[in-house]
Amino acid sequence: MSSDRFKAWQFLDQFNETVPAWYQEADVRRKAMASTVVCFETSDPSRVEQFLRLKRQQEEFFVYDRWNGLSREGVSPQGGSRFADEPNPLDGSSSVMGLDAALRRVDACLRETRGGHNAPDLVLKDLVELRTPDPQDWSLVDALRAWALDPKALTVDFTVYAFTPSVAIFDERTRRHFIVVPIEVSSPKERQVVIEHEAGGAAGPWDQLVEMTRGLDIRELDSALIETRYLSPTGGFDTEFIKQAKARLIKTSGFLELEEPKHGFNKVGGYSRLKEFLGETVVRPHKEGAARARFLQLAPPRGILLFGPQGTGKTLLAKALAREVDLPFINFRTENIYSQYLGVSGQVFAQAVKLIEALSPAIVFIDEIDRFGKRYESRDSAGEETRRVFSQMLEWLGDESRRSIVIGTTNQPGHLDKAFYRPGRFDYKIPMGFPDREARREILLLHLGRVPASGIDPVPIEMEPGRLARLVEDHLLPGTDLFKGAELEQFVTRCKRKALRRDAGGITEEDIRSVLAEYELDRDVLELTKKEFLHDVKQFADDASLISSD
Repeated sequence: MSSDRFKAWQFLDQFNETVPAWYQEADVRRKAMASTVVCFETSDPSRVEQFLRLKRQQEEFFVYDRWNGLSREGVSPQGGSRFADEPNPLDGSSSVMGLDAALRRVDACLRETRGGHNAPDLVLKDLVELRTPDPQDWSLVDALRAWALDPKALTVDFTVYAFTPSVAIFDERTRRHFIVVPIEVSSPKERQVVIEHEAGGAAGPWDQLVEMTRGLDIRELDSALIETRYLSPTGGFDTEFIKQAKARLIKTSGFLELEEPKHGFNKVGGYSRLKEFLGETVVRPHKEGAARARFLQLAPPRGILLFGPQGTGKTLLAKALAREVDLPFINFRTENIYSQYLGVSGQVFAQAVKLIEALSPAIVFIDEIDRFGKRYESRDSAGEETRRVFSQMLEWLGDESRRSIVIGTTNQPGHLDKAFYRPGRFDYKIPMGFPDREARREILLLHLGRVPASGIDPVPIEMEPGRLARLVEDHLLPGTDLFKGAELEQFVTRCKRKALRRDAGGITEEDIRSVLAEYELDRDVLELTKKEFLHDVKQFADDASLISSD
């Protein structure tokens, strides 16, 4: 077991590029005098330690974090020795702890620096969120604004390096003066180095594990590898354990859930034309590789909008598609995006998109995309927040470099802003409405276990197959004309419960007739819903071959 637990940054310099690309980019742009403030976008604490490890080898600098206060590290101007002229904040001495005091101390050092000498840089370690109008937080904004293009700071080569998950924590007027350097969650080469280190020299190849852990940052990857070695009976890297650990780590973000669907189109009853369409336009291009796409100069759809009433199987279809193309299924929990704090929703959305693209290619499922699809005219802070996230969503959907396939759903497509329907965002707007007679037959037989290709075990039924077929045709299909997939599944469940209460060996014809008579639906409401849906189909569906005639 590794003795360097959770310190993967210590061995990232084992591969050729000792100085990472993001470090070099910041250095070049700073030398170009673009600004004195560099913001590294990352939520991985290993990146901070990696930066400090390189920085300590070069020069003296200040470090500030909210827990330890202000300290001074690096190589002294006299050369060679390391020093810390600030006392240890834990020994009861008078270390500079408060943010406002720390910023003033650094600024005083900057002003006292004479020509021919460089002022110590400042590293801000833990800029997570600026949620409240804390006077210290506003002091930070004021200080960064003052330093960003300060002639004195430029002259004495003073630089502020701030680590934050997203520069969206700052207002636009402030961050436009920053050098913003996004840090990749983890590169394949970095993941390979970490895996090889934790493997303790064990033989690879590790290509599958490198791909499987895509989307994990360095700290998360190291943690998952150590955990799986503890839990695995063999003491090695168990892929199933790593999948579970990865899903759990992604879920801690609060807005994404990573799933691995077990079933494909074989578990989706009905909608045969839609499944065939998705197979040809999405599944086949992915399975056949890039050669065919290059030949036709055509990329698979990257945006699909499913619309229709609740209970028609939109989520089920999206998961089945992920299984068919063998891609991760990411459930984007939109209800966790909006926050009561001004500015935080935009920050959270930016973090979510960054993580999604790190996990991609993947199927990204956004249920009830209406939450993002409206352009509110309110002029209060909540309205401004909604407009900001709305703009971010449109920008992401239209980004040509996006690697994810977004499947959005809505019950009422008319509520979406017209900007969502522009070409390049959603390639297809597909209706999923009330299943027709043929679809209802397939859905019922599927849940009864009478579709061999589905893999569902047959439900015990106490009647001859011929009699069941006639019962379905003569009674069930006419009696369920307004049932959607969810109601049809519930119908079969109720029949099972009837049989269970009687301690019977299987479902009888009487059970089926009884449930059909007792299952009450508000048919007036359903008729109105169907009428509204058919109106939406005429207005929004953009492929006639997918529109049912029933």
